[in-house]
Amino acid sequence: MGAAPTNNIQKELAPLIIEGLKSSPKFFPSLLLWDDKGLAIYERIMRSKDYYLTQTEAELIRLNADNIAETIPDGSVILELGSGCLSKTFIILNTLAQKRKHVVYYALDVCPSALAASLAQLRSALKHTPYVTCRSLCMTYQDGISWLANEPSLSGTPVSVLWLGSSFANEPQDDFRQLLHGISAAQMVQAPTSSRRVAGWQLLVAADGTKDPETVSRAYDTRDGLSKEFTLNVLDNANRSLGWDVFDMNQWCFDGEWDAQKGQFQTCIRALKDQTARVGKEQVLIKKGEKIKVIASRKLGQKDVQGWLVGTGFTISSSWTHPEFAYSLYRFSLLEEKARVQQAGWERLSRGQLGRLVRSYFRRVFDL
Repeated sequence: MGAAPTNNIQKELAPLIIEGLKSSPKFFPSLLLWDDKGLAIYERIMRSKDYYLTQTEAELIRLNADNIAETIPDGSVILELGSGCLSKTFIILNTLAQKRKHVVYYALDVCPSALAASLAQLRSALKHTPYVTCRSLCMTYQDGISWLANEPSLSGTPVSVLWLGSSFANEPQDDFRQLLHGISAAQMVQAPTSSRRVAGWQLLVAADGTKDPETVSRAYDTRDGLSKEFTLNVLDNANRSLGWDVFDMNQWCFDGEWDAQKGQFQTCIRALKDQTARVGKEQVLIKKGEKIKVIASRKLGQKDVQGWLVGTGFTISSSWTHPEFAYSLYRFSLLEEKARVQQAGWERLSRGQLGRLVRSYFRRVFDL
């Protein structure tokens, strides 16, 4: 496999922060949550009794590990989006190793130090098995999908994209669909020249469908105060990204609530007084009581997930659901009709033409 590239995420955040502050309603990019400090707080949240998601998903994966592993061919590449601490990923990789399947696993996240530490722990937990090679990609989701399309060593290789933690439901629906279109395009360019057939590519995506207001609200506003600490850390990270102290932590508080109509918990921070944020040449007035959105945690049942897939060319080919909670792991694969259409088009193109087509797509959609 080729060398794993890295990106300067901190520099990329500054223009996103400015864009969010000038928007209506205002928002912070959710990437601000995931610096070293944020990841450390989140690991503590995952151990909280109020935060049901981690334990529920781990139980779901453990109960179905053999069946999940059967969907991943020998010789596959596994790319995990937003890899985090890797405790649940270990269950899948350890099962693959026990089945003597060789895989190359790429953990993608935006914090290089946390990524390195997590991978070191994972290798140790796997006892440095020869069946699982672990590598890192320090980049955003969009960069990771572009990497899938442009990494030469992936040509003809089956790929499983792993997206745990119900994290995909935190993304705007249009962004999610663009990512799936990007994966479809990457699959196209990496297909063997001799066959140009879609084979061995899939997504394994976790989704939480719990919609009980009390259960969800406790998970995202934990009684130990960790959710508040985690959310307010975006201010410190924003200051570092912008290069000076734009925001005073003492002038803000956590604000989160369950929205039953939208089926989501909206996490915000709220201004405690009138203030002006000076960002470069821009001055942004923020009024007392004004909320700035940080992240929306949507709760999606199977019908909701199917709705998100409309127009992407992907379908739910199989799924596994927790016996007690509305928490599922879905296997997405390309619809046969979409695959046939792609194959018919590919056969008229050379590999060079395919490469130029896909690179043009990524420049247009992801502004790369």
